[in-house]
Amino acid sequence: MNFKTKEKYVEYWKNKLDLIKCKMECAISTQTTQIVKLNISDFQELGDRNSYSFSLKYSDGKVCNNIGGSAVARDLAKVFENSTAAKMLLKEGNFSFRFRNSGDLIIKTEL
Repeated sequence: MNFKTKEKYVEYWKNKLDLIKCKMECAISTQTTQIVKLNISDFQELGDRNSYSFSLKYSDGKVCNNIGGSAVARDLAKVFENSTAAKMLLKEGNFSFRFRNSGDLIIKTEL
């Protein structure tokens, strides 16, 4: 196992966490879909994948779909798990995060 490649997206997600939390708060308060525009080339520099897209769903603060095939999603979930503020937000509703290869992270919630 190459430990240098394990969790290669964690630092990236940590750097974007404040922006993502802000959009999560907005999704809760306005009940509207929020989009975080990210640069897909940042992901391409970190990893050589055919696709970076994923769907990550939370119910009652816990991941409720299979993200085992997506290192990008697993690393985002890990960053959420290590953030007290993110965990609190995730318990406020059922969240859906969809990441597209265009670089858009789409955030939806249902209270």
